[in-house]
Amino acid sequence: MREVFTEVAREFFADVEKVCQELAEEEIERVISLISSANAVFVAAIGHSNMIAQVLTMKLNHLGKRAYQVFDIINPPFGAKDLLIVVSQSGETDTLVTLVRKAKALGGMVLALTSRPSSTIGTLSDGVLKISVKHDGVDFHRLGKIGDVRHGNLSGALFGMALYVIVYALVSILMEHWGESAESFDARHANLQ
Repeated sequence: MREVFTEVAREFFADVEKVCQELAEEEIERVISLISSANAVFVAAIGHSNMIAQVLTMKLNHLGKRAYQVFDIINPPFGAKDLLIVVSQSGETDTLVTLVRKAKALGGMVLALTSRPSSTIGTLSDGVLKISVKHDGVDFHRLGKIGDVRHGNLSGALFGMALYVIVYALVSILMEHWGESAESFDARHANLQ
């Protein structure tokens, strides 16, 4: 049974590697620019994507950027110089579409992390990072047991894994851009728990 773990890791890695190879340089630069110029960053996602969105929020705080989860009850108000990062594979999640429209009405910027740049969220956003999944040429022998290319469970799992890798890549890029060190990053890590 141990080989199952290796097979799953290989399949995830093969798809994530293709996702990263497809990222457009200008999209990455736009993401860095939007995050860097924001007074504060608010992150919104629902379901599986929200688990990774919470990691993004935490790591932005470790970088010294004020970052909040939209659905927390202790958030400050969203302002005109703030950025809303919306994570939605489909780009059509009703609650998130509503949040995007509200952020735009408040004069803020919106960044979408989605598989569908032409979606409602994608078209309303000031920047989009396309995270495509289920690449041709990747044999999902093991992961295919949770669904093939027609099923949401497989695409959701692949989107989540790609998103996790992308979050850490963005953190690494931002650390360099902002002159952060491992020491300054660690100094902002939670220490009460």
